[in-house]
Amino acid sequence: MTRYRSTQGGFINLDTGAFEPLVYRTYDACNPPPLPGIYTGDDTEPLVSMADGKHYTSRAAMRESYKAPNNPKGVDYIEVGNDPEFITPTPRQPLAPKKEDFLVAVEKAEAAINRGEFQDVP
Repeated sequence: MTRYRSTQGGFINLDTGAFEPLVYRTYDACNPPPLPGIYTGDDTEPLVSMADGKHYTSRAAMRESYKAPNNPKGVDYIEVGNDPEFITPTPRQPLAPKKEDFLVAVEKAEAAINRGEFQDVP
C-alpha cells in the first residue's frame, strides 16, 4: 500500500519520494459540479379526484382514492394519463345497409308514386 504525506500544494509519495501536486478541478456551465438531487416536494396545486370529488394535496393520496375501498362507489379506477389507446378512439366501420331496409325503402317509394305524390319531371 502506498503511503503519502500531505504538504502545501500536494502530496509526497513516501515510497518513491515523488511530489504529486493537488489537481483543482474547474467547473463551468458545460461541466457543472456534482450535486445531490434535491426534492422540493410536490409542485402541483391541489388536485381533485374524479373518483370521489375530494381535494388532495399529494398525488399519492389522490391515487389511493382510485382504489375500491377508498371511494364511495367501491370501484377500482385506472389513471389513463396520455395513453393514446384511450385518448383516440378506434375508427368505426360504417354500417352496411341491410337488404330488408333497402326493400322497405323501395316499397315506400313505389307507394308514394302510386298515390301521385311525385309529378313527372320533364
